[in-house]
Amino acid sequence: MPEAADNKKRDDMDLSPENVEATQKIDINYSELALGKDAGRELADKIKEEHAVSSSSLLGKPVFSKKPLTDDYVKSASIVNAISSVPPLKDKLELLDIDSNYELKSELASGAQGIIRSAFDKSLQRDVVVKTLKTDEYEDDRSRGENLFVSEARIMAQLDHPSIIPLYGLHCGAENGLHLAMKHINGKTLREYLNDIVALYECENVDNFDEKRSIVKRIEYLIKVCEAVGYAHCKGVVHRDLKPENIMIGNYGEVYVMDWGLACLVHPGEKNGEEHEETQDYKNKLVGTPCYIAPEVIRGASCSPQSDIFSLGMILFEIVTLNRAVTGESVKEALTNIINSNYQPFRHRFLKTPLSPDLRAIVAKAICEPLSQRYKTAKDMADDLKLYLMREETSARPDNVVRKCVRGMINHKMITSIVILSILLCLAGAVIYSLYSRNVLITKQKARENMLAHFQYEASRKAYYMESIFFYFKNQLANVAHDAGKILNREPDSAVKVCSYEDFNRDSTAPGDYSYSPYYGIKVSLDRAVMKPGPGTALSDQLN
Repeated sequence: MPEAADNKKRDDMDLSPENVEATQKIDINYSELALGKDAGRELADKIKEEHAVSSSSLLGKPVFSKKPLTDDYVKSASIVNAISSVPPLKDKLELLDIDSNYELKSELASGAQGIIRSAFDKSLQRDVVVKTLKTDEYEDDRSRGENLFVSEARIMAQLDHPSIIPLYGLHCGAENGLHLAMKHINGKTLREYLNDIVALYECENVDNFDEKRSIVKRIEYLIKVCEAVGYAHCKGVVHRDLKPENIMIGNYGEVYVMDWGLACLVHPGEKNGEEHEETQDYKNKLVGTPCYIAPEVIRGASCSPQSDIFSLGMILFEIVTLNRAVTGESVKEALTNIINSNYQPFRHRFLKTPLSPDLRAIVAKAICEPLSQRYKTAKDMADDLKLYLMREETSARPDNVVRKCVRGMINHKMITSIVILSILLCLAGAVIYSLYSRNVLITKQKARENMLAHFQYEASRKAYYMESIFFYFKNQLANVAHDAGKILNREPDSAVKVCSYEDFNRDSTAPGDYSYSPYYGIKVSLDRAVMKPGPGTALSDQLN
């Protein structure tokens, strides 16, 4: 009994109006909220201005123009039939007793609408989970609670998707209680998963772990959630209470979207996403978890697939940064922060390096206002996340010229390496050829300089030799002129002896020292001078 009292007290505390983390009905006094209708436009305008110029318009056909192979090319073309309606519970259901099929065990969790218990399937011998309707929540109108519970079961029964938990049956129990049997998931919620990561990083240094790879893994989980929510939207179902507590991660990587108790039907043809009358129990009432409710829903608009996309954007913010996007001490403060786009900085809780601008743009597009700037479908958001993981251009942040070139080089590393290597080889070849040409030119220049130096040396040597010869001839001519002057002036000079040319040529009259000189190449006499008279004259006439 004390334990039951404690559980009751804990449930009352969790569902208190000031608990912004719990799913609840919210009574809003709109006059007290600071409704900034244009606050969300600032975020959308900022994204639009930053990425107004797309590289596709500047570059034309990109250098690396191959299209990624997406599921659209290979998946089945079958049409998903939307759920037309969920008839209200008019008559008493004839259901099997829960105790005849299942053995109820301990309580696992408790929500606004029901209690989750573990159970055992007696016939198939397997563990299951049973959700039991809380009868005390609908004491005034029990049929309304049963109708909502049955509507949830019928909606979930028609959502056949790998990431939507399958149902095994709807049963009754003691005092006509309703029980919903579903698959038992061995794992933990996304909230518990994120809390464990935060506790681990606080206990140990985040630098000891590859947090960036962990972010990629968490994004892969969210992609499965987006695909499941997109499938539900195609069936005409809006979840209305997407949050980490309602996402289950199995021990083998499977992901499930839980708790469809607030889900409603929305027909694509209806304006502003108005619900059917059968599921309008919460119409004009704000229900859900305050930190994940879309701003247009807070202002009084009907729920729509884009309101679920807003919740997915808030979850993406949280799994990337490990911080909640919106905080508040009360429900009123949290809702006011959402309306005024007063979000926490997009910064990782532990990492000092900035997060990817592509992720920032995806989050901003998922939670921005107006709705025209938000993702149209959950599939579009999932596709952008897939493109981000593949390092491709996203619709939330179109590439400019520089980013497109850089992204192309990163995504085509082999081609980029070959091109860069080819360029380097060409540059190296050009440098080597330039050095070789310069070396050849220097060699030729040195050879020319050596040739010029040798020519100058030879010219100088020859000039010196010629100068010495001319100097010698000058002296000889000076001597000859001196002797000739003496002879012509008839100055007696016993030292000067003159012989005629004929006497030199006769051996009998030739001077005694008349002999061959190697220097002059002829016979010469150093003792006597030779004189050859002019034509018609004699030597005696010349001497006189």
